[in-house]
Amino acid sequence: MVRHNETIYQVSQQTGSPVRDLIDANHLRPPYRLKSGQTLIVPRTPTHVVQHGETLYSIANSEGVELYSLARMNELTPPFAVEPGRILKLPPAVARPLAPQPPLPAPPPGKPEIAATPLAPVTTQQLGAPPSPPPQKPEVASVPPAQAPAATPQQPQAELPAPPPRAGRFMWPVQGKIIGHYGTTPAGTHNDGINIAAAKGTPVRAADSGVVAYAGNELRGYGNLVLIKHAGGWMTAYAHNGPLLVKRGDVVKRGQEIATVGSTGIVSEPQLHFEIRRGTQVLDPTQYLAASQASAVR
Repeated sequence: MVRHNETIYQVSQQTGSPVRDLIDANHLRPPYRLKSGQTLIVPRTPTHVVQHGETLYSIANSEGVELYSLARMNELTPPFAVEPGRILKLPPAVARPLAPQPPLPAPPPGKPEIAATPLAPVTTQQLGAPPSPPPQKPEVASVPPAQAPAATPQQPQAELPAPPPRAGRFMWPVQGKIIGHYGTTPAGTHNDGINIAAAKGTPVRAADSGVVAYAGNELRGYGNLVLIKHAGGWMTAYAHNGPLLVKRGDVVKRGQEIATVGSTGIVSEPQLHFEIRRGTQVLDPTQYLAASQASAVR
């Protein structure tokens, strides 16, 4: 039963049911505003609350689920770190006891580590909600394989100090109008980045030099996605692209074209969803981009 002024995002947080699952189960339509007293169907998705010291590997074994299915269902990207208190959706349990599985993938030798935190749900101007979970049926696409297994299960990483806002730390990845701002949306959801409208085919450029940590479309909702790891624990994310021009492991320079603007994933209009993170911190991109978008093109 919906309380006064309650949003779909708050219902999701209280019930543990993903926003997209609530929207689909109740046939809700934009802008997804709820009415006081409205009855909602809450899908019963099995979940697991991450405890201190747990890893994705230990959770998969304790819950009797397949490791990489668990990673895909929760849209986790390498190295699949999970923080205490996070609610994970569980895929169907395997029919037999789990055989010993290799530890989580490690980044290729000699290259910077991949982002320590999973990419947050992508929001759009209209939806402002996380993408729907990946299908639970077997898929051809899987989590990108590692070159060699890690020696020990991953442990929680230390929090990096909060960086002060600095205009120009990153260059604009594309020029265009911001149609989705960082922060809480009118629908009550949270946008962890910004959405920039631009013509289809417009070059998308690396906001700073770094190494491509991920390039693909296995994460449903993001469409063609690129993650770039930068020195100092920084990471930038570029979603809803058209064709990708880089692959995992590529070293890119600031301003290098990495993709073109598209409308892949959960969006219907050409745009770029752009995020900036440092360690586990989600940052407002506008605090670290140049005051003018003129620097978006070299």
